[in-house]
Amino acid sequence: MTVLEVLFPRAANNDYRGGRVPLYLFYVLVAVATFRSFAHFLLDDSGVNSIASIVLFSGTPDPNNVVYMFSSLWGSQQVIMLMVYAAVLVRYRNLIPLMWAL
Repeated sequence: MTVLEVLFPRAANNDYRGGRVPLYLFYVLVAVATFRSFAHFLLDDSGVNSIASIVLFSGTPDPNNVVYMFSSLWGSQQVIMLMVYAAVLVRYRNLIPLMWAL
């Protein structure tokens, strides 16, 4: 079986034939992605100040709102990837090698 056949199986199904370690590490990746994506998406400062300790900017109008908006948009992108991860775990486990490549 070639690398391309592993990454891009002919049919996407729940027949995972890989090792247990990549599968369980993918569960850990999904758990970390869940925390990270919802922190960026739901916190008032989108985690920029409270988690990453980014310096607050001063000015009028407040430039921090733009930084928070872009970080929140990044959190929404991470929520979309989290939905893809969940679909792979529930329905298409043979795509786990592709998820690791991405």
